[in-house]
Amino acid sequence: MEATTFVQSRAKMALVVLGCLVFLPIALMLINDQKGTSRYSPEYLHLVGVAGLALFGGFALFGVAQLVRPARLVLEPEGLTYIWLWRRRTWVWREVGPFAVEEATRQVRIIRFDAPSGFPGRRSRQTISAGWKVGIEQVCEGLNAARTRWT
Repeated sequence: MEATTFVQSRAKMALVVLGCLVFLPIALMLINDQKGTSRYSPEYLHLVGVAGLALFGGFALFGVAQLVRPARLVLEPEGLTYIWLWRRRTWVWREVGPFAVEEATRQVRIIRFDAPSGFPGRRSRQTISAGWKVGIEQVCEGLNAARTRWT
């Protein structure tokens, strides 16, 4: 059997980067506000602006990195490999439990499964994020089909 690869959607990640970039000018305006408001001092607004610039600037850089190198999920007879930016994690099929789509929040769904933890004899819940070119249900079905086929 051949390996199957799921790739993260660059279009979805571009929307995340765009959303972050919208907030950067707002943060810059807060940093440059010299008058403050009747409720907040200029120092407080400056601090909030710096925090916003760091937060949304960091998220934007992180998103650009994912645009350059999107996450990949490789399903092959030897096991499952999840490649995400600088990390590569591989699990052997016989070690992983069934895959299921769960809601992390109302709008965010993830794939969860059981796998060995770093401690001998213990298992932990692992997650795979959403944002693939295909729907998360299709990714989950592919994972369960590969697990059934190769165990």
